[in-house]
Amino acid sequence: MTDSPTPPVALITGGRRGIGRAIAERFVKEGWVVALNDLQDSGLPETVAAIRDGGALITSHPADIGEPGVAEMLVEDVITRHGRLDVLVNNAAVIRFTPFVDTDPGDFEEALRVNLLAAFACTRAAARHWIAEGRGGSVVMVSSVSAHQARPGHASYGATKAGLETMAKVAAIELGPFGIRVNSVAPGGPIHTEFVAPAAKRPGFEARVRGTVPLGRMGEPAEVARVVCFLAGEQASYVNGATVTVDGGVSIGRP
Repeated sequence: MTDSPTPPVALITGGRRGIGRAIAERFVKEGWVVALNDLQDSGLPETVAAIRDGGALITSHPADIGEPGVAEMLVEDVITRHGRLDVLVNNAAVIRFTPFVDTDPGDFEEALRVNLLAAFACTRAAARHWIAEGRGGSVVMVSSVSAHQARPGHASYGATKAGLETMAKVAAIELGPFGIRVNSVAPGGPIHTEFVAPAAKRPGFEARVRGTVPLGRMGEPAEVARVVCFLAGEQASYVNGATVTVDGGVSIGRP
């Protein structure tokens, strides 16, 4: 993938915090150039500035990729600014856990736009570029254990993540002949992000984690990021169409 002396470039969507930020930090640690995307008013500039303080080459690309046509423009913007694109990490997601009968159709549609359709549009745009350039590339979808396990309140989130993984496998088959690999990472367990932090403060949370996760603890975003970086790079050059679960074993059974 690093077929020139210039550093490889990774585009990460939804990267201002949590797993997305950890992925960005891991890539820059490995010497990559990172193009980081999130919403315009999400605090993205602060995240980019914080990572850049360590001397990393990282650029900010604010955009709502859930809007029609924006994902394609984002990919084009990254290629124009950096002259290349080597890896796409589809991490952006809308997370709303609502009882099935209370789920608003508009919220479901938003999850489809951001979690699934935006990833499709970004991947298609990147793949078209790589095919036109006659070079390979790598795509990593950030899925969830919710794609594999039915959980109360996860109707829209689980459905979109399951769709994401199936789409990744189809893309892996069709794009493989062009040297383009497409894989997925499914975090869970849970992962200790800002989203989980409020629940982690509630009485009994740690006991529940110990009782349901074979490793007996939450995962850290950095642990997911290491797997993403592995799948994206040359060490996984013969891995295509795979889903790697990063959940401490919670999806295979309780201790």
